[in-house]
Amino acid sequence: MPIHDYGAVCDISVLTNQDLLKNAEELFESSGLYIPNSTYSWLSRAKLIEVRHQPVKYSLIEKQVRKRKLYSTHLPELYDEISRQIMFNAEQKVALTDLRGLLLAAHLQLPLLTFDENLIERISKEIGIFSLQKFKTESNWLTVRNILELYRELLFSSGKRFYKLLENGGNFDEVVKKIKKTEKDNIKSIKESIKENNTKNGSEREIEFHYLGWNIIPSIQDYYDQNILTPEDLRRICERCILLIANPPKFEIS
Repeated sequence: MPIHDYGAVCDISVLTNQDLLKNAEELFESSGLYIPNSTYSWLSRAKLIEVRHQPVKYSLIEKQVRKRKLYSTHLPELYDEISRQIMFNAEQKVALTDLRGLLLAAHLQLPLLTFDENLIERISKEIGIFSLQKFKTESNWLTVRNILELYRELLFSSGKRFYKLLENGGNFDEVVKKIKKTEKDNIKSIKESIKENNTKNGSEREIEFHYLGWNIIPSIQDYYDQNILTPEDLRRICERCILLIANPPKFEIS
């Protein structure tokens, strides 16, 4: 699976105007900002789209793509299909654009950057989200690197646990609690590293990172029951049950 050293996938709330995009660039300076190619393709055809009453203009996004400050990135067809299945299971109460962004972020093993304070609550209401850990920290490179290292460890270690839910059933939230208990020492170590890095590398910019489990198991159960995918592919998809959300403080728009 592709792993990007640094950067973030942009939620639609990041793409609505130039000031927000500039803030995103400053938070992840000298790194990549990504959007799903399906979102960019839709935008390039329609020129102006609206998601959750938030308008996004093609002219702005195309300019950022051309300047290589924003990358339109391939979302595998299987993940696109799964995002639609999740949307159908949620009775279309969650925007497909949101789901594609979340799955691309998990696929690239990067955080989803959002300026939407209600994103987690909204997704949790329709799909089910359970918190593993939350860090509020300065946005220096060393700190974010540690955050990403823990995220990638959680992705790798959780896949087998969530795969067992496909095989045997059970409660998703109980599995998340077990992961949280198992990773207690790792989380403690990361907390100490973050505290040390923040002391050495002071920054005025703060950002809150949320490690979350989101229950997409019902949306992929059919792939297991009907032997549509191999166990290896399904375990890899099960790793996508862990999300990392980057939620900076709300910025004033000039």
